Amino acid sequence: MNPIQFKSIRSGSPRRFPAALAASLSRACPRLLAFAALCLFALPGVSRADSVTDWYPDGTISWSTDRTVTRYFQVGTYASSSNQWCVLDQTAGTITAQNQTVIIGQAAFGPSAYNMSGSAVFNSGTQNLRIGNVAHTGNTSNTWSLTDNATATIGLLSFNISNGHVLLAGAASVSATDLNFGSGTGNYINFATGSTATFTGGNKSLSDYQALVAAGNIRVDGVVQSDFSAFQVAGHTLSLSTGGPPPPHLVITSVSPASPTAGTGFDVTVETQDDGNAPANVTADTEVTLTRKSGTGTLGGIVSGTITANSSSVTISGVTYTKAESGVVLEVSGGGLAAADSTPFTVVPGAPAKLAFGVQPSATSTGVAISPAVTVLVQDDNGNTVTGDASSVTIGSSTTGFTPGSVLTVSAVDGVATFDTIEPTTDGTGNTLTASDGDLTGATSNSFTVGADSVTDWTVTGTVNRSSSRTVTRYFTVGITESPGTLNQTAGTITGSASGLIIGQVMSGSSSGTYNMSGAAQFSMPTGQVILGNSLASAAVATWSLADTAAATIGTLAFGQASQAVGSRYLLLSGAATFTATSLAFNNTGTTAGNMNYLSFATGSTATFTAGDKVEADYQALVTAGNIRVDGVVQTDFSAFQVTGNTLSLATGGPGADYTAWIALYPGFTDTNPTHDPDGDGLSNQQEYAFGLDPTMGSSANPIVAPLDQASGQFSYTRRATSGLAYTVEYSTDLAAWNPATLAGPESVGTPDSYGVETVTVTVTNEPVNGELFVRVRAE
Repeated sequence: MNPIQFKSIRSGSPRRFPAALAASLSRACPRLLAFAALCLFALPGVSRADSVTDWYPDGTISWSTDRTVTRYFQVGTYASSSNQWCVLDQTAGTITAQNQTVIIGQAAFGPSAYNMSGSAVFNSGTQNLRIGNVAHTGNTSNTWSLTDNATATIGLLSFNISNGHVLLAGAASVSATDLNFGSGTGNYINFATGSTATFTGGNKSLSDYQALVAAGNIRVDGVVQSDFSAFQVAGHTLSLSTGGPPPPHLVITSVSPASPTAGTGFDVTVETQDDGNAPANVTADTEVTLTRKSGTGTLGGIVSGTITANSSSVTISGVTYTKAESGVVLEVSGGGLAAADSTPFTVVPGAPAKLAFGVQPSATSTGVAISPAVTVLVQDDNGNTVTGDASSVTIGSSTTGFTPGSVLTVSAVDGVATFDTIEPTTDGTGNTLTASDGDLTGATSNSFTVGADSVTDWTVTGTVNRSSSRTVTRYFTVGITESPGTLNQTAGTITGSASGLIIGQVMSGSSSGTYNMSGAAQFSMPTGQVILGNSLASAAVATWSLADTAAATIGTLAFGQASQAVGSRYLLLSGAATFTATSLAFNNTGTTAGNMNYLSFATGSTATFTAGDKVEADYQALVTAGNIRVDGVVQTDFSAFQVTGNTLSLATGGPGADYTAWIALYPGFTDTNPTHDPDGDGLSNQQEYAFGLDPTMGSSANPIVAPLDQASGQFSYTRRATSGLAYTVEYSTDLAAWNPATLAGPESVGTPDSYGVETVTVTVTNEPVNGELFVRVRAE
């Protein structure tokens, strides 16, 4: 039979492992039980550096990203048949020229300009930069301007024609190794009034700059100065000595509303003022940004704005803040101006949106109030407690019940609901509480424990649920007179002392005791006595049930006391549960009320009962007396049971330890041939047996019980726990050669269900070859 294969394709990483399952089984020759085909390929990411060999921009070009020019860089070009001018506006990013002289204005006619502004950067390292090309004297003027915080680093700066201009404003700076003004007229470096701009000529000293100022080559606002007093020199760096008039400073004049709501947009107005605190216009567009100066929340929304040229203020709308608190201070900065702080203000909480546990529940005992008191907070979307809220909050739980004295609904006070009478009834770890309040988003608490791991005495009344281990060092009773008790144990081990366990200590009335074990729960008391029903009340019932794979090991099991001829006591076994006792006493059997004492097996179970003092003849006598039954029904003879040593079980072994027993579990199923497929689902009876499926249902054709985790390669499938088959996971990269797969640790095998079917979880780590990997399971 060909393997059933399911394929998945993905691009990129991580590796994914889709899977599906097929199976075949042959008595003569085992066939492959195959699943999971994987086809992978990767599509690499693509990136491109912004780099060109030559760049001859012409016309008007706007640029705000990085670029590297590896050879010729000319702003405006000259050709034999055309003259092209250019205006290159660089507002951000870094332009890097690597190999040749950069020319601004390589043209016979018309000006070309390279305008740098904002945070633009130009870097030619040791390469030269020419303002114009001396070979073409017909060019009227060419300009290199730097404003705001633009910066440039070059080798030689040369003015090769007349009317070549370098314009500096704001906090711009140019650093050159050398400076050559040439012989043309009208060439100059110009500083704007009010700027903090600087020019550094690596070969220029104070006297050199003085000579250039005297020659009109260095100016202020394009105007030749009468002397050198307007300038200052520090080393090789030239700047205006006064920097012009003092720049304005920033002020936050208002926050509106005065107490914003957390998470809701509000307005902040920023103004530029002079030294007399009067509004002072900025000469160029000035961007300002808000940041948090004090407080613990997160500032968000719109946090920047622009004071436009020739104005003095901007209102930034849509600012947000997440934390409801007092003493919040914002800072504004930008434009090279002095920063400023706001007046402290208070942010108030938003509308109620969700709940959260404040004081989490701590460990307690069954029926004892949790202390300290649990609190639940009514919060807005940002996690702020809504201090004005007084709504009703209700506590619930999916893991525990509560005593009648527990008050589970209270009104919040200033957004805090306090619960000081929560008394849980579920014993064990992993308990959680839930909180609800109308349409608000609810909350789940941290887990907490009810009941200690060890107690001296334990008397169970009411309903107690336990999923963790406990040791009882003296008396252990489930249900006492007039106080029925139910103990539901779903996991863990309960260890009793030699003093024993009584299920149903009922001396009068109609009370009862019930001990239900399920899942992987265990009870251990190898030397003590368990009494099912220490009862003098005819209406009393004592029940001990074990389901799934629960197990009990005890000394003596007594169905009541010898002197008590009343009451009903049941031991119920199902699934793959096991019960082991050193001795068994069926007291008060016969035709009296005591004949309601019985051990009952569930149909389809593989449960076993072992009594060290009982052999097959003893069990036959108990069956004859009606004390051992199937589904609570008395059997007419002993044929429904089998005995191995001191162990009693159903003769069929429940779900079938082999194919014949398994197929017998489906009454009326006629086509039992192992190789046939009577339900038409594509799987033979043998395959369905091997992987725990139903041969009578076409929809029962997929043993995948957990969706594939595509990131880890983990999946789960079902198989028969007692089939005697060996299951092997194999892999291939070409569907020809198959080898045992490498697994990430041992496979994880779950507890078999009542039909003997277990869930297996595996993780395959083999790598694909040429983007392909196939995985299958082999059973033989």
